[in-house]
Amino acid sequence: MKRIRIILVVAVVLTVIPAISFCLTSIHSPNSSPLIGVWRLSEIAPLGDPTNRSPQPGIYIFTHHYFSHNAVSSSAPRALLPQGTLTDKDIADVAKGFLGSSGTYEVSGDQITVRVLVALNPNYMRPEYSRTYAFRFVGNDTLWLTETASGGVALRDPPMLKLTRLE
Repeated sequence: MKRIRIILVVAVVLTVIPAISFCLTSIHSPNSSPLIGVWRLSEIAPLGDPTNRSPQPGIYIFTHHYFSHNAVSSSAPRALLPQGTLTDKDIADVAKGFLGSSGTYEVSGDQITVRVLVALNPNYMRPEYSRTYAFRFVGNDTLWLTETASGGVALRDPPMLKLTRLE
């Protein structure tokens, strides 16, 4: 009977305590970032005409260490590709109005530095290239990003991107 009790105690210690510890470190992890989530690009300020600050579709995804960003960069919706055989020019014209990149990011204070691993524009994939953004939250569901440096060069009067949390 004593042996069974010892086995039960050991089993509890080996299963319950690690599970509780895992849950607590997952919830209160120092590496946890408020950026983590899926965000929709909802506004660009300033964007030329101050009465029209609604951008084309864009999505940003942040995990613990990685990001992904896809957005239509043109001021108007892109035209659909023609039916039938596509030319290189057809494909290039559609790609002109699209931004897409994924990679890693680091947070330091209110700054986020991204390093692109894959992108539509191969210039962003150079190992020495990075982009830095200042960020601030308004509540839990609104994130403002302002690019402050690109490729190590400070930017003047960059637009501010308003992102709204989707999840």
